[in-house]
Amino acid sequence: MRAMILAAGFGTRMRPLTNTIPKALAPVAGRPIIEYALLFLKSRGIEEVVINIHHLGNKLRETLGDGSSYGLQIVYSPEDPILDTGGGIKKAQAFLEGEPFLVLNSDTILDFDLTAFLAAHRQAKAIGTLLLRPNPDPDQYGLIQTDRKGTIRRIRGEP
Repeated sequence: MRAMILAAGFGTRMRPLTNTIPKALAPVAGRPIIEYALLFLKSRGIEEVVINIHHLGNKLRETLGDGSSYGLQIVYSPEDPILDTGGGIKKAQAFLEGEPFLVLNSDTILDFDLTAFLAAHRQAKAIGTLLLRPNPDPDQYGLIQTDRKGTIRRIRGEP
């Protein structure tokens, strides 16, 4: 299994910090936040990762290198212009295709049962499966509404 970490964004809500470093390198408890995603993937047996880059992407390359210091193989998918989430994944399609793959945001710290998640994905015979969590303030980012089966029906009020 392979994974993609989305790290091309501008990090506008974190300015002025992100004027000089990409959001993925913002420090959290003494390490760049993207390290938590890399360590999560490695601990779940995923060793091949593509990271899309745009804003200050060269700093991500310099910091993470080829991934060997994490026991991973990292390749980069530079974007110019920035492609947004769907476009970034589409650009990395050749790296990802052929088997299920995981897509993570570089600015999240995860701890979930990947084996159970993949089993639910396979059982549903879904094209894609989105891991959601309850949000105490859904107005901040927009509500995602699901039906009883867990199928997404609306995002931010749109079908």
